[in-house]
Amino acid sequence: MTYKANRHPGGSPSLYRDGYAEQALSAIYRLRDPRDGAIRYVGKTVDPSKRLEGHTWPGSRYKRPVAQWSRKLRSLGLRPLMEIVRWDADWCA
Repeated sequence: MTYKANRHPGGSPSLYRDGYAEQALSAIYRLRDPRDGAIRYVGKTVDPSKRLEGHTWPGSRYKRPVAQWSRKLRSLGLRPLMEIVRWDADWCA
């Protein structure tokens, strides 16, 4: 079976198998602290730019550590650095 990566009209990545089936690709990513480069969070998403926006949304009231860290960075005028580790077939949507 052959696979090739393409983009949906909406911009999300997809994977076409032999031109028939479509399967989403997920990005495995990590968020780094721009001050020291430390990895603070590892996650999975099909749309990295939207996910980063979600992590850094100013109205977020989540009390999870990653949200608190993101708010702290924002108060300093900084944003988390997103690093894509790899793209993978979305095995757990």
